[in-house]
Amino acid sequence: MSVSGGIHVPVMLNEVLDYLNLKKEGIYVDCTFGRGGHSRAILEKLEKGKLIAFEWDEKSSKLAPNDKSFLSPQFHLVNDNFANLEEHLKKMGIHEVDGFLFDLGLSSDQLSEEERGFSYRLNAPLDMRISEKSKLKAEDIINNYSCEKLADIFYHYGEERKAR
Repeated sequence: MSVSGGIHVPVMLNEVLDYLNLKKEGIYVDCTFGRGGHSRAILEKLEKGKLIAFEWDEKSSKLAPNDKSFLSPQFHLVNDNFANLEEHLKKMGIHEVDGFLFDLGLSSDQLSEEERGFSYRLNAPLDMRISEKSKLKAEDIINNYSCEKLADIFYHYGEERKAR
């Protein structure tokens, strides 16, 4: 990932902000921080509110401390999978949220970083982990799962109807 890649401007940013219907004192959760484009824009609109951002990819979350936009006491970055957001929000004493943002998918940085193993265009090990904390790699699945289990994965998650 290119740390010096500059500020990320998300696609459809204005539409996302309109849809969130931001309140100046609201509490918002960006479940997929990435390079912080959405979070930066949300923070600009908050006066007394809070923004909690989740990022599972350690390389992406390391970008935040280098950006003065994220030094605000209204901002809190959680280095964890958003699947655990309920647990983290409870620890923070947050029981109600005004809006959630999920910008699901891989970033161009993740796709272009050869050692991550996300791109079929690059000759690299089949890793495909968002977080290095995750033990299971794609190569482990391909090399160790039964044909039946792989067919189920392709059928259910890859929407490949001819997998069976």
